[in-house]
Amino acid sequence: MNDLKDLKRFVISEMMNKNSEWNNFGTYTSHFRFESKYFAVYKRNKTSIEESYVKFNTNTEKIYIKTFGLSETRFSLLIEFYVKRFCKYSDRIKHENHVKYIWDDFLKRNKELNRDRKIDDILS
Repeated sequence: MNDLKDLKRFVISEMMNKNSEWNNFGTYTSHFRFESKYFAVYKRNKTSIEESYVKFNTNTEKIYIKTFGLSETRFSLLIEFYVKRFCKYSDRIKHENHVKYIWDDFLKRNKELNRDRKIDDILS
């Protein structure tokens, strides 16, 4: 019984952890899928008959959230308030890094622009 409490505590703490590298893998026919470095969570759609569940990265077996005492409502709130927000933050950082890469690549290909910009910075 203590193992189930530990599992519940671990899942909740990871869902609330910004550093868990959450990614949104979109909507499937019956679930929304979010994945961290340790496990994936599958939140059921309103039309789905199957319950929400967790799958660890090392195992393909489904662990339904009610098995370890997590209600569908609390699970949904954790996803809405933490996991989705972390996914948006992660997507924003990835996009910013991509834009920086494009800009750096542009400057490498057009060295005279970069040189002129550096001269302008020195003169001003």
